[in-house]
Amino acid sequence: MSEDKVTFRLCTILTIGPEICASAAAGDLCAGGPIHHYARLIAPLPSGESHVHELFESIVESVVKGEIHVHAAKLTVEEIFKGAHDFRSWLIEKVRLKLNQFGLFVYNANVSPPIQEPLHEHLSNLGQKTPQDMCST
Repeated sequence: MSEDKVTFRLCTILTIGPEICASAAAGDLCAGGPIHHYARLIAPLPSGESHVHELFESIVESVVKGEIHVHAAKLTVEEIFKGAHDFRSWLIEKVRLKLNQFGLFVYNANVSPPIQEPLHEHLSNLGQKTPQDMCST
């Protein structure tokens, strides 16, 4: 929902993966670095629980959706439609900061133009007269 209380759908696709440090590209393993942290988070627990990956995926998805909602709520619909490039840049930066704590990095973001949702029924009915109002005029 935008600042001016208009609901819309914003399709966003992010390419996210473990952050690989420069020395890892040269063959070093970056002990204690982001990729090590990421590996610890997705590794199965000793008790044999296998739902760790789904839980981790759910947390990452929640972080991304939360950041999108927070920023979109600060903008008007016009700002969102006209400033798609700025919105994309902001999204990458903010989500990158949040996901860094999980050892993840945002490599790319694709943001499609916003699609305005149909008004909720109670909002669309506000402008319509009731049959009693029509008879009294």
